[in-house]
Amino acid sequence: MRNLIERDAERSGFRNYWHQVSRYPVAVRREHELDDGFAVLWPAGSAIKQPLSIEYQDVFGMQEAGIDGGGLTKEFLLEACKQALHPDRGLFVETADRQLHPVTSPAARTKKALMQYEFLGRLVGKCIYEGILIDASFAPFFLLKWIGKMSYLDDLQSLDKDLYMGLLKLKDYTGNVEEDLALDFTLTETSATGTTTINLIPNGSDTPVTRLNRLQYIHLVCHYKLNARYRKQAEAFVNGLGAVLNPKWLAMFSTSELQALIGGNPVPIDVAELKRNTQYGGFSKDDATVNIFWYCLEHRFTEDERRMLIKFVTSTPRPPLLGFQMLSPKFSIRHAGTDVARLPTASTCVNLLKLPEYKDADTLEQKLRLAITGHAGFDLS
Repeated sequence: MRNLIERDAERSGFRNYWHQVSRYPVAVRREHELDDGFAVLWPAGSAIKQPLSIEYQDVFGMQEAGIDGGGLTKEFLLEACKQALHPDRGLFVETADRQLHPVTSPAARTKKALMQYEFLGRLVGKCIYEGILIDASFAPFFLLKWIGKMSYLDDLQSLDKDLYMGLLKLKDYTGNVEEDLALDFTLTETSATGTTTINLIPNGSDTPVTRLNRLQYIHLVCHYKLNARYRKQAEAFVNGLGAVLNPKWLAMFSTSELQALIGGNPVPIDVAELKRNTQYGGFSKDDATVNIFWYCLEHRFTEDERRMLIKFVTSTPRPPLLGFQMLSPKFSIRHAGTDVARLPTASTCVNLLKLPEYKDADTLEQKLRLAITGHAGFDLS
């Protein structure tokens, strides 16, 4: 995928190292990245592929200090995606396994909502295009829509395990289906506005489920639950993806590979590989503090704590699909002074850990653990 993207970027002039590349200017306010970004970038369509020049504005409309060398773009994209995927936005909800999929209420199918789904598709596509990982997990049946495929019975267990098990029992039921189960070709949907009866076929409420037609019923239930309810939302999102990424590129991946492409590889953190792909500022790789850091990470931290560190520095708790060699910018450790009372901080927009010059493993372990468990602030400057 990276090779395909790089070739596309070169053909489009986005990787022209000999001439100044045109950058699309985007001015946004903090905590309003999604709405402000939508106002500027929605009319741009596929132009979102070109390099962005993000300018953050303060509450008075004045530009904050800082030039976008890629870090502000990453911050903007991650914050905009985070806001779009938040339950309060009303676009996505989680399954019991905390996997995201579009909401199914009528409000999610309005013109305004569908524009937001399409815009989010562009943002996610832009993240993939730029190699930026998103700390989000999408439901497999929704990921199937990204690659142009339908969902079936086996995919239902990721959405509703009880319904999935019930349909399996119906499929193998040996008794009198019509009399014992008293089912018809309808489903009941409950939302904030009330309860709605869905006819799976014309006059579904007058059509009993029998031994002969139960497979048709199972198929229709799965189709409605996994495909029909989300059709407009999924189409809008996929249209947005297609504005940035060639659909043929995505079709090469399975749903699990797609998820790893979006949010990183769900494998144990390889400390040796991370070390090989780390850059330093103010430290050398042989300095005592650096050696203590790697010792603690490998021998004193648990796997969960290693993931917390990676998230603390990069905003995502997993390495890229092809390892830390693909992380851009590189994972970096910068000297943050000699005050060992201070906690480490991080600039997630450039994957930078700011580490004071701790002299012993106990102090570094304690301070770093405090920082990554949420007892220290993030420096996103």
